Amino acid sequence: MKKIQEKLFFLSLGLYLIFTILNTSFYAIYINSFSKLLMVLCVLILILKEILLKETTRKELLLLFISFILLSLLLLHVNGIAMLPLFFFIYSARNIEFKKIAKFTTILSFILLIFIIISAELGIITNYQTITEERTRTYLGFRYPLFPQMILFNITLANLYANKENFSLIRSLFWIIINYWMFTYTDSRLSCYLAILLVFAVAFIQKKPNFFDNKKLLSYILIFSFPICAILSIGVTSSYDISSSTMYNLDEFLGGRLHLGYNSLSEYEINLFGHDTKYIGAGLNIDGQRTVGIYNYVDCLYINMLEKYGLIFNILFLSLLSYVLYKIWQKKDYILFIILIGFAFHGIIDDLEIYLYYNIFWLAIAQPFITKDNNEKIETKS
Repeated sequence: MKKIQEKLFFLSLGLYLIFTILNTSFYAIYINSFSKLLMVLCVLILILKEILLKETTRKELLLLFISFILLSLLLLHVNGIAMLPLFFFIYSARNIEFKKIAKFTTILSFILLIFIIISAELGIITNYQTITEERTRTYLGFRYPLFPQMILFNITLANLYANKENFSLIRSLFWIIINYWMFTYTDSRLSCYLAILLVFAVAFIQKKPNFFDNKKLLSYILIFSFPICAILSIGVTSSYDISSSTMYNLDEFLGGRLHLGYNSLSEYEINLFGHDTKYIGAGLNIDGQRTVGIYNYVDCLYINMLEKYGLIFNILFLSLLSYVLYKIWQKKDYILFIILIGFAFHGIIDDLEIYLYYNIFWLAIAQPFITKDNNEKIETKS
């Protein structure tokens, strides 16, 4: 039965990754109309997996309850149908070994990434390019140059985690080189630099696996990386002052993220349940056209989530992530610990990681809710 459940999980995850990654490319014109159907199908497969489960535990029921609340809050303002299955996947991943998930994601996402890039090079789909005085950006078949860089970011970290017991200098160098190679086309600087930094960080932890054992103060600070980054992002952005040369230079370095975030915080008042936000970005639609309107996209994950989903969602989600980091630190899974911290810092500059196809590590949220205590098991109907 367990094998059948695993197959159903990976069937759903595979369909999800294939559809969502292809939909970020110019293949979207052929498949976008199936978005709702595919997302609902993924959810139904996960529900079937759960129906086959004969028993669950109190910890798992707690995760189910938290997932239900977060999903309910998210559904008030669904900004993209690809968000729908997120908490279904998180809950369903609780009895799947995360290393298997990471390996599966690495292989499938890398195949799709190469397929899309080759399609663009062969002229099967559009290989869009923008040229300005500052830089030239090639989209590599995707609808925005940051998309392939972010997919590669996820692949890089998933592969490193899947091989966490086997340190390889060649593997580390490979991911550094390929991330930099893609950067020469996309010019997506911050994601590339952070990916390379995390490769070094993971390599360091692999060579010094007990690094955090006697560094409790540092560890406790890092456990709260997500709320710390959220408070820092929102605090700095809300205090933006164009008359300050320091603020102005920081805004320039961050590609205008500060003043755009400041304007958005002024437009969308912080409330408990969020807003139907209307962000206009630089990404292209399925026909290769830009959205008409004034650019106002908020790249910061924490401001983006706060405005879309509200205060309750953010407090609960960031608290959950802190608990997960604490339990992972307790288990001494320091590579997963450092990767999730990397995503926390990445969220300061980019919101794409909220989507599962850019960040498979959301599924690691389920790991602390697994228990082997048979006394906690509660019989449920199969």
